[in-house]
Amino acid sequence: RYKNKNNNRNKKNNNTSYTPFVPVSAKRENIFDDTPSPTSTASSFKQDEYKENHKATTLSSSQVLEHDCLTCCEPIRYFALGQCNHRAICSLCSVKMRTLFDVQECPICKVSIEYVIYTVDTTTQYDEFNKNSLYYDDKCKAFFQDPNYLSEIKALWLFQCTHCKHPPFASLFKLKTHIENEHGLVYCELCLKHRRVFIHQQILYTFPQLRDHMKYGNPEFQIKPHPACFHCRSYNRPMK
Repeated sequence: RYKNKNNNRNKKNNNTSYTPFVPVSAKRENIFDDTPSPTSTASSFKQDEYKENHKATTLSSSQVLEHDCLTCCEPIRYFALGQCNHRAICSLCSVKMRTLFDVQECPICKVSIEYVIYTVDTTTQYDEFNKNSLYYDDKCKAFFQDPNYLSEIKALWLFQCTHCKHPPFASLFKLKTHIENEHGLVYCELCLKHRRVFIHQQILYTFPQLRDHMKYGNPEFQIKPHPACFHCRSYNRPMK
């Protein structure tokens, strides 16, 4: 009986097939290659077509980066040029950085830029510009090549109603009074104080919408809820 048991065990061990461990690199040579494998279910299209499309996408993205802003990814209308001669961001992003966030550095090399030039020129170096022929704005600490564009930038700080063609107001209080009385809308006071955007980019709410905004925030604009104090029930600054 003992011999029969050993013989049965030997037969089972001989019947079981042993599969050796195969590393991932041996199964697929290029593990970082993003082309689909021939055996995958999504490989109905040809490998050559995929490579051609992938190559075309890479070329187009490199061409876009030469003319698009590094920050907002929008086409550059006016370049922001500093002493480092980098033309990586647009003038509007530069204005936001210098006025709303108080950042005076180049986003590429982190060199502090005291004065910046907003120009459409793509070849002239910073030191080659004649500052006397440009238009200076003290708020942005920038020289403008186009006076009309300087007027557009100054209009960003006007207290202008975005719901009607009323002339700009003299103060923010008058603008809020007009919007509430004429349009039935209000600003979030916390967003006005802590959200670093221009006044025309602030969101207007109805009173029910404002309550939901305080409680739930605006995820579509990356605005988090405003937590209320448990003692006085007054709302604090937005959550980070």
